Amino acid sequence: MKISWLFLKAFLRASMILSPIWLTLAAVISVLGLVIARVEQLPWMDGLYFAWVTGMTVGYGDIAPQQFVSRVLSIVIAINGVVLTGILVAIAVQALRAAVNHAPAFERIRDKLTDHLPPQD
Repeated sequence: MKISWLFLKAFLRASMILSPIWLTLAAVISVLGLVIARVEQLPWMDGLYFAWVTGMTVGYGDIAPQQFVSRVLSIVIAINGVVLTGILVAIAVQALRAAVNHAPAFERIRDKLTDHLPPQD
């Protein structure tokens, strides 16, 4: 259970440090979704839904942009979504590494994993 708290603490700390980056990416996805809703004459909630489904690379296909501008903005949304997902995954990996390195229960596993590595200078 201690590892869970260590992970959560490290994840939240790193998320707060990087919050300007991921919040900007989230805002860009949302704003572009609203722009697409306006261009495609969709309800604003459908625009947000489309943007986040596209940004998270799910792409259900139930809403598809018809205008050229909307299609280009969809590509920008997808790229932002991939970057946002990558940042969140990187934060999670780093938090897990920090939690494992500080949890005594993982000492034997840590030793086995690092036995074959050359010594650090």
